[in-house]
Order: sequence, then C-alpha cells, then structure tokens
Amino acid sequence: MPGLTPTSWQKFDKVLIKLGCQFKRKKGSHRVYWKAGLNRPLIIPEHNQELPVFVIIKQLTAARSDQ
Repeated sequence: MPGLTPTSWQKFDKVLIKLGCQFKRKKGSHRVYWKAGLNRPLIIPEHNQELPVFVIIKQLTAARSDQ
C-alpha cells in the first residue's frame, strides 16, 4: 500500500468536502473550512502547487477528530 504523497489543494478540497467540511471563506491565499464538532477551522494554503504530506496529515487528523 503506497503512503501519502503531496497533492494539490484542489484535490484535497474535494477530500475535505467528502469528509463533511464546508468551505467558509478565503483570506489571502488560504482557504478556511469548518465542520460541526471541531474546535477550530481547518486552514488550507493554496499558494503552493502541492500540499506537503505533513499538512495533509495534520488537517485529516483534525477533520476526523470529532468522530
């Protein structure tokens, strides 16, 4: 089974939507997502061509923390 690889913020946006997150706003080059049950919003930078693996892991962990 392959590990996680860097991916574009557009693809990761689709993953967050499938996990039940809602896009709330954009501030500068960062997109803000919210999901019921979370203590803080998820912030995704869109200024990089690809999101590093550590950003993906951190945001997935936070998005699934309410389950």
